[in-house]
Amino acid sequence: MAARTRRRTGEARRAPKWVSEALLERLGDALGDGQFADEARRKDGVWPDRLDVLIEHAGGSVPPAELTETLDSLVDRYGSTRVALTMLRSGLPVAMAAPAVERFLDDDALEPLPVEPTSNGSAGNAGGASSTANAVRERDRFADDLRRERERVREKDRKLREERTAHAATRSELTSERDKLRNAVKDLERQLAAGPSGAAIEAADVARREAESELAEANRAAIAAGAETTSARADTRRLEVAVAKARAEVDTLQAELAEVRAAPPSTTDLVRAARHVGAAALLRLEAPGAGDAELLEVVVAVTRWQTALQGGSRRSRATAAPAEPAAPVDPSPPPAPAPAERTRAGRARAAARAIGGPLRVTIVGGGGVGSSAYLAEFAGARILLDCGMGGAGLHGDAPSDLDAVILSHAHGDHMGGLADLLRRQPDLRVYCSKPTKLLATYQANAAEDYIPGDRMLVRDPGETYRILDGAVELTLHRVAHILGSCAIRLRFADDRVVVYSGDLGGAGLRTLRPSDPLPLGGATAVLLESTLGDRGPIRASHETGFLRDLANVVRGGGCAVLPAASVGRAQELAALIGSGLRDGVLPDAPVRMTPLGRRVLDRYRAGDRDGWLADPPYPEVTILRPEEPAAEVVAQPSYVIVGGASALERRSGQLAFAAARRPECGVFFTGYSGANARQRTTGDVFELQDEDGRTQRVEIACRWGWVPSPDHASQRELVRAVAALPRKVPVLLVHGVEDAKRELAEKLRTAGHDDVRLLQDGDVVEF
Repeated sequence: MAARTRRRTGEARRAPKWVSEALLERLGDALGDGQFADEARRKDGVWPDRLDVLIEHAGGSVPPAELTETLDSLVDRYGSTRVALTMLRSGLPVAMAAPAVERFLDDDALEPLPVEPTSNGSAGNAGGASSTANAVRERDRFADDLRRERERVREKDRKLREERTAHAATRSELTSERDKLRNAVKDLERQLAAGPSGAAIEAADVARREAESELAEANRAAIAAGAETTSARADTRRLEVAVAKARAEVDTLQAELAEVRAAPPSTTDLVRAARHVGAAALLRLEAPGAGDAELLEVVVAVTRWQTALQGGSRRSRATAAPAEPAAPVDPSPPPAPAPAERTRAGRARAAARAIGGPLRVTIVGGGGVGSSAYLAEFAGARILLDCGMGGAGLHGDAPSDLDAVILSHAHGDHMGGLADLLRRQPDLRVYCSKPTKLLATYQANAAEDYIPGDRMLVRDPGETYRILDGAVELTLHRVAHILGSCAIRLRFADDRVVVYSGDLGGAGLRTLRPSDPLPLGGATAVLLESTLGDRGPIRASHETGFLRDLANVVRGGGCAVLPAASVGRAQELAALIGSGLRDGVLPDAPVRMTPLGRRVLDRYRAGDRDGWLADPPYPEVTILRPEEPAAEVVAQPSYVIVGGASALERRSGQLAFAAARRPECGVFFTGYSGANARQRTTGDVFELQDEDGRTQRVEIACRWGWVPSPDHASQRELVRAVAALPRKVPVLLVHGVEDAKRELAEKLRTAGHDDVRLLQDGDVVEF
């Protein structure tokens, strides 16, 4: 046993050099061996074998697992002799063993080994001592064999007890199941013997009446459906007549168009315009819908305009007669359009007159992080991609005379200015996915604002829709950032295409399925976000360390305050905590969220109805009421997810301020969190401005940290997202700080993209 222990731990075969002569002499006296001090340093095996004898004589060794405890507690429990001898035998470093040895020498509590008497009654000489030592070693070998045998017996007994316990549990379960089946059989026998009860007969009668009522209702619904079918057939006949008339008009227009095509080269631009509008009209007649009459009006107006101008063109370079002097230019601005020009038909006519012009993209906001808003202009149409809050434009010089707004997703920096914009432009329409409409309404209600639902038109991802009276084709493509987040693809009348990525999520999101590929086919230009353009993917070690910090705070009786965006990030944190609780990584404690975060979480829990959601384990969550004092909230061990990570205002600021005072608590930021996360840590001063305008200060005593999150795509994932894009197509980098855009641009150029542009607020790009 001792030899096996030495091989396993690497203990010394001779006395260490730091062991003093006084200690060796004291041990030799106890052994009755005057040569021990010299042999312990020279001969292998003497040192551990004699220590085994002394340890057995002193009462046994101290368990190795307890040697890391304090010396005082070990001495109180086992005595200085056993502690010192065990440390010497275990080969512990001098820093640990020396204090125990000094205590042992001071106490001098080691009794000498008993010496067997010789035949004449006197004490044995050195040879007798040697015989005694041999006998002791022999006894130790037998004791080791006996100990090993006892351990084997104990192990067998333990296994037998475990098997007996398992058999007893199985027998108990089988007995319980047998008793349940017997009771069920007895109940059935009693029911069969007694016949149907009055209650059962009454329930059957009620069910029969309900079935008859439902049948009658179904018959009435069938009659109503028949009437609706008849009406629909009449409408279809009327529509067929209208289509026939429209086709006749188109035939007439095509004949006129043929005449226009035969016109002199000076009217080439007019022919191109008529071709685009006429082709659009023919396509619409194959599947008629709302706006067809207005589109035909456009065709008629363009044709008449062409006929009136056949005698001359603004692009004519040579004429038979000398040119007349140009009329003087009126420096005053043109008159404002008549009210009729701001109707949908008026905008369509204006778009038709401008066909063939440039495609222009203006960065209204979102050249940096936040305030995303991008104005696309073509053929007289003005389309705003996203409508974020703050920053350049949306609360100052907002775009005017917009024809449509398209939302990529429902984060505040992409739709926070929508309510104000809709108040200022009452006839404006907004296109988005169904979850985006729902989440935008939630956030507006939480901010005591209002977004009219009838102004937000839902479009399903993957389907192509014609908007602005057929002048533009819109397609949304599902991406993984939050529920409802989409990339946007716009195809204009001359086949030019603009793709806007919106915000792209990274790998590792628990609540969402992976993104669909970006719709890059035929793209003229791509607007690509660059939030994490200078960072690599999120490592699993970040999440592991984050969970460990949360567990330490809650196990220590503290509250973990988690400021995070109420839409998207809050639900990711809830899923992460749910997984930690399920796997036993996190201790059980209440999980609390603000009302908006909980409301959005309930929508995430409702299941995957729209193609975005995964199915992670969510914990039970209670609502954090606004009237609860922050000091009382952080006084209990819990996980508190609260909105306002970027500014620590109102509720999030109050909770962070209260937690900062308590060393057992923790404030943890994830993802984008503003200066509060990166520029402060434990020991810094945290300032909070209360509702009265006064500034409160406190030294941060709790844990205060930040960890990255996969809410946005990393540099590598962004480069991969546009890998299929032809190298000459411009990539416009938006939604990122300068360093992030610069590094991402270098990676994109290395990957083969020739035209990569870093855009700022106010920049205009024309194609």
